[in-house]
Amino acid sequence: MRIGIDARTLSYEYTGIPIFVYDVLKCWNEENTDDEFFLYSNRPFELDFKLKDNWHIVIDEYGLGTIWVQLRLAELIKKDKLDVFWEPMNFLPRKVRGTNYCVTVHDLAVYKNASFGTFKEFVMERLFIAKSCRTADKIIAISEATKREILNELKVSEEKVKVIHNGDSPYNGKEKNYSDYEKKQIQKKWNVVSNKYLLYVGTIEPRKNITTIVKAFNVLKANGDFEGKLVLAGKRGWKSDSIFQTIMDSTYKDDIVVTGYVTEIEKECLYREASCLLFPSFEEGFGFPIVEAMSVGLVVITADTSSMPEVGGDVAFYVNKQDICNEHELARQVNKALGLSDAELKLYAERAKKRALTFNRHDAAQKILKELKSKK
Repeated sequence: MRIGIDARTLSYEYTGIPIFVYDVLKCWNEENTDDEFFLYSNRPFELDFKLKDNWHIVIDEYGLGTIWVQLRLAELIKKDKLDVFWEPMNFLPRKVRGTNYCVTVHDLAVYKNASFGTFKEFVMERLFIAKSCRTADKIIAISEATKREILNELKVSEEKVKVIHNGDSPYNGKEKNYSDYEKKQIQKKWNVVSNKYLLYVGTIEPRKNITTIVKAFNVLKANGDFEGKLVLAGKRGWKSDSIFQTIMDSTYKDDIVVTGYVTEIEKECLYREASCLLFPSFEEGFGFPIVEAMSVGLVVITADTSSMPEVGGDVAFYVNKQDICNEHELARQVNKALGLSDAELKLYAERAKKRALTFNRHDAAQKILKELKSKK
């Protein structure tokens, strides 16, 4: 079978969707030899693994983003006579006769709420995501929560929608990938100490509810409940000025660290050495930091909304949806987590690691491939 993939995301910084696509393609490359794969992009990209002979990279540097998808990608699909085309980033090109289309939808956060993205992103979501789901022969949702959103918001047939969870954490069942020297250098870089900081991982943007995290940190510090720091690990995103203003207005701003983009080694070290993960996002399609944190046994505090309970299960600590902006409730959950005894922490770590293992990248990749090749 001739299978095409929109691979533009591989030219971006490796966070979120780029990591998801990278993992899927690497698994297919390792395990599949019968099919022929075509990777399409309007920008060059590099992979740190060697593609087999049945893989083809097609770089077509014409136009940008969605314009390229709509004007050029369909022509490439037609030229290469694909049996099936997979779009892992929400927006499909126009339909080519004889080629089945499959789109992965991660979430509809920006589609539903303009404040969760840039104006351009909101317009693009409104213009193309419903059209893509109608055009698609199959739709893959990365969680049951996303599937519910697709059915409720886009009114597509439930028969078209298949749930395939994202893959696992790169730390599952593994020892740390950094040396003691690297750990020392990473902690020196941000002036943090093991088990003396609260951690958030992700883009600094409104959807992640970071303002409430900062305010909860203020409450903990003011009450004398926590002496450490708050580390916000991620690059600056859209509409983040108000978040940074909240940080600057904090009495404890000197104890708040914004790292910017972190490498994989830095991120792993931050996870393994933190006191707990704070991830009370307003909405997530999946919530990958929850899996990453659980895989190293780190206590997770998240929100009881969208996909997060689906991922955290009965392991994570939850802020109720109605209290998601209540810094005092978030601080209360942090105090509960910090109050666990050594024995309770050990038991928690065992349960968290076991929960993380239920998400497997190889299984996810093979399920996606099976769905692409299925005639139904």
